[in-house]
Amino acid sequence: MRHLFLIVLGTAAVATCSLADAYKAYKRPAHGYETFIVHPTHEASVMVPYVETNDSTTHTNTGSIVLGRIYRNNQEVTEITVPDYVKSIEESAFENCTNLVSVHLPGNLTAIEPYTFKDCRSLSDITIPVSTKQIGQYAFAGCSSLDTVRIPAKVRSIGRNALPDCHVEVHPDNRHFSFADGVLYNRDGTSLVAFLQSRTEEFVVPDNVRSIGDWAFSDHPNLEYVQIPASVKYIGKGAFFGCSNLNVMIDGSPDKMNFDKAAFMGCRSVSFLAQPTNFVK
Repeated sequence: MRHLFLIVLGTAAVATCSLADAYKAYKRPAHGYETFIVHPTHEASVMVPYVETNDSTTHTNTGSIVLGRIYRNNQEVTEITVPDYVKSIEESAFENCTNLVSVHLPGNLTAIEPYTFKDCRSLSDITIPVSTKQIGQYAFAGCSSLDTVRIPAKVRSIGRNALPDCHVEVHPDNRHFSFADGVLYNRDGTSLVAFLQSRTEEFVVPDNVRSIGDWAFSDHPNLEYVQIPASVKYIGKGAFFGCSNLNVMIDGSPDKMNFDKAAFMGCRSVSFLAQPTNFVK
């Protein structure tokens, strides 16, 4: 006999259904074999403890607690404290909460999911927990009131356009990132990860940079000119995608550089200062 007990946070409702049915419909592998996240409409935060009994053994699991999208597009909320017992937060959970000013996140959170705070234009007070390892794409995009984002030591992955145009402080013990003059680099500054200067029209890539990462300059329509030094040997996928007014000048020849075929999609022009060494007149 198997039972799954569901407790919806904020209400007194308790439902019972087949554990097998719940597993089939709602199990998410990222949260482990015995964790079930049941919010079919994405409109509730739920805790899913269960007791499973068969002929020989009884297993108890306290499950996990997930904050769903109950606040998405909420134009009234100004301050949110996520309880420490919440284990994860749904993608887009606070997206477009335009009047949200302050958020307190639980200390055991390991990921800021994609789009979590996208377009929260009033958000000015938030601390990324020290336990965080990943910041998903567009997580803080459009958070124009953020003056500073502090990247904890454990963060090892930052997605496309995850950070707004603001100052970034990287913890000195972080082994993956560094920040200088509005640009996020890898630890030793040889790879340009994200360009955060949304209002800048011209930029010269530093001579010590060897690669430009995927989506590093993407969606910067104000950029009009970028100069890339001969030291750069690789330009990633969509690196300049959406830079519709951009002219790129590369100090080198195309046969000396590897770049993704979509690296310059949508740019106004791309020019190389040197001809290919195998050029035949």
